[in-house]
Amino acid sequence: MEAYGMELAAHVLPLLALFFAAFMQSITGFGLVMIASPLLMLFYDAKLSIELMMLISFIGNLTQAILLRRDTNWRMIGWLILGAVISQPIGYLIFVSLPTNTLKIVVSVVILLAISFLQMLHPRLAITPRHSIAIGLIAGVMATTTGISGPPIALYFAYASMAPRELRANCISYFMLSNLAALVTFTGGGIDMRPALHEFLYLLPALFVGIACGQAAFRYVPTKLFRRLIFALLYLTCIYSIWSAL
Repeated sequence: MEAYGMELAAHVLPLLALFFAAFMQSITGFGLVMIASPLLMLFYDAKLSIELMMLISFIGNLTQAILLRRDTNWRMIGWLILGAVISQPIGYLIFVSLPTNTLKIVVSVVILLAISFLQMLHPRLAITPRHSIAIGLIAGVMATTTGISGPPIALYFAYASMAPRELRANCISYFMLSNLAALVTFTGGGIDMRPALHEFLYLLPALFVGIACGQAAFRYVPTKLFRRLIFALLYLTCIYSIWSAL
């Protein structure tokens, strides 16, 4: 136990990064991977960070999905997951064949363009099986190439007629199932997850403390601020990912 405590002290900066990411996700429904992944890449190898975030995100989202299960539209989540499961093997092949920095730049630029385009048009997107499968396909590829599947899901939900509580619950429940599928894809493809699991055990306290603080703070966040936080997270994460990859 003493050795574990010493290792926790040595992980103070990654712990702070993960606490902030978990706190923001508990409020908005996403952002755990989008915030923590580029920050953790300052301390870990890029591909190890992606594997680490899959473990962290699955446990974090599973915990919150249980708490928010009554606000989740499981039928819509099912269509999203169908698209993600179909496309994740494609993302895995890209992951093992291309440099991570190249992937980060390409994905981040595409997301920035999509956000800017949608904010100019202010469209209203209907939640339909066809739309859900299409968004799931995009998110599935992103999940296994960069470890970040949040932007297409967040944009889809943000432009649909959905209350903040529903948006948060649907995001978290989707990510929980998507993370599980990605972990199965990676382990099935022969990726050794033991180094990521070792680091995951040291970062776990920050994950749970961040989730608890965010759950307590959610009720005090106004709807307008809620949506502004979503877009601020999207912009900041994409810009930082591009900057760190150059």
